[in-house]
Amino acid sequence: IKVWSLETFSSTKTLFGHSSEVNSLTILEGSELLISGGEDRSIRVWDLSSLTQLTAIDQAHLSGIFAVAQLDQGIFISASRDRTMKVWLSSTWQARRTLGPPHYDGVADVAIGSRRGRFFSVSRDRSIRRWDARTFENELQQVHAHGDWLTSAALSTSENLLFTGGKDCIVKVWDTDLRCKDHLLGHRGPISSLITIDNHLFSASHDRTVRVWRVDQYES
Repeated sequence: IKVWSLETFSSTKTLFGHSSEVNSLTILEGSELLISGGEDRSIRVWDLSSLTQLTAIDQAHLSGIFAVAQLDQGIFISASRDRTMKVWLSSTWQARRTLGPPHYDGVADVAIGSRRGRFFSVSRDRSIRRWDARTFENELQQVHAHGDWLTSAALSTSENLLFTGGKDCIVKVWDTDLRCKDHLLGHRGPISSLITIDNHLFSASHDRTVRVWRVDQYES
């Protein structure tokens, strides 16, 4: 993991600890803690004030970890190639529960909004699932969401829209009841990452391009 200065765009520190690829990072809101998840099946916690490793959760999953994301204050979720998602408490660094039923293939990403009433998971099994953030029950699912693996997900700023990207090179727009509103075409390689900023969606792809989409038109 590298730490970069936003003023000089140069690397100021390298954090060592993972023994394989680092797939996901998230900063716990209201803290100085960075959470990382990797192919080595571990979750590592870093103190941003000292840029040192605070603790490590070895063998957090049975296979590589694709995503980590904050669910609520002191609570975060990990998603893994082993088909499962786990809920963790930052007070003890222990798993509170494993969500079920599991996906039928690896869970590639998790999209969580600031309102945190619900969240979404996307999987290599080509499905999207909507979860209740309070009961952790699976409320809804879209089985054949893409023509190939799903790789990434993001919520709009309003949290009224969900965007998903897949190995099929397509970005799709959904409402929160998982009804498809549009297909965003243009990439020539699998979608690797999605993020929303204000009324724009940014998509990154294996075709080595980043595309910017205006999404406010779908809010009506």
